[in-house]
Amino acid sequence: EITSKNFEQSLTHEGQDYHYVVAEIDNQLVGFIFVEASPVYTGRGSIIDLFIVQEQRNQGIGKQLMEQGLSWLKAKGVEKVGVDAHKSNSAAIHLYKEFGFQEEEETYISLEKTL
Repeated sequence: EITSKNFEQSLTHEGQDYHYVVAEIDNQLVGFIFVEASPVYTGRGSIIDLFIVQEQRNQGIGKQLMEQGLSWLKAKGVEKVGVDAHKSNSAAIHLYKEFGFQEEEETYISLEKTL
């Protein structure tokens, strides 16, 4: 049986408002979502990270975590949520699109440098 629970309190750091939701099966952590209500852009939020252990994928855990993370963001007054995914992560992209996320016209440019 899958259970999800919120940490006792959200995390705040220098005006930023973050929230974790974790998923457990038999008291074993199997996934989490980490979301943020923007301290700068009113009504904006982000899914910072979503992770499910490999052995537990495709069992609805991601959907449950998304529902709870988005619910928390909505309660915080967030109206628009952004999420980034690597182009090769088709499973994550599929999940986000199931929740109504759409590809946006490029607001940001992604840059990288090899060290």
